[in-house]
Amino acid sequence: VDSDDWVEPHMIEHLVAKAEAEQADMVICDYLYVTRTKEEHISQRVIDTDHFRVLQQLFQGLHGSCCNKLVRRSAILQYGAIFPTGVYYCEDVYFNASLLVHPVKVAYLPEALYHYDAVINPSSLVKKYNAQTYRHDQQLLALFQDLLDQPRWEKNMWPTARAGLSLLVVKRMFCRGRFTHKEFYELGQQYLDGCTGNYRWKIRLFLQLLRWKMYLPLKQLYALK
Repeated sequence: VDSDDWVEPHMIEHLVAKAEAEQADMVICDYLYVTRTKEEHISQRVIDTDHFRVLQQLFQGLHGSCCNKLVRRSAILQYGAIFPTGVYYCEDVYFNASLLVHPVKVAYLPEALYHYDAVINPSSLVKKYNAQTYRHDQQLLALFQDLLDQPRWEKNMWPTARAGLSLLVVKRMFCRGRFTHKEFYELGQQYLDGCTGNYRWKIRLFLQLLRWKMYLPLKQLYALK
């Protein structure tokens, strides 16, 4: 649990009961997204709990953090799931991915048991973007490629992961970074090119405007939010 978040008193009890009932290695629950004005119930909508389908969903909108998941310790030890060293963003996504490439049993509990505070810590590392963050993201994508782009897996999830992670980098550069027009495209073009997923229409429009070199007008509009 992050220091600025909190959980429902019965969270562990309900997750353990679900794990025992379905003999699951991983249980995923919903969470509440907390802002200054409201709490929004974020449903995970895990319809297909096949481990490869859940892995795919990690890069298509499923919450990748460990905060809303309970994982069987023996599965972690059996498959050697790890948090990569030197990584401070998406390290939990990597951990979950390093488990889900294996035939683990996943269960879904449609209860919002975790409160994710989006505003209490404005100085958080994930809310800044600079040259160091950019290098971190390069390292992050390389780690995921090493993990997922392997012939030993039944399915190659790297194209899906690359599309999701590339979009994440573009959004982080745009929202958190302070780049000139030239800097944004020199650093971000490779990630913009990697955004090949089946995104929602608002994301598709955002990406198309960036591809039309409209970074600065979009930043001006974003500043008015």
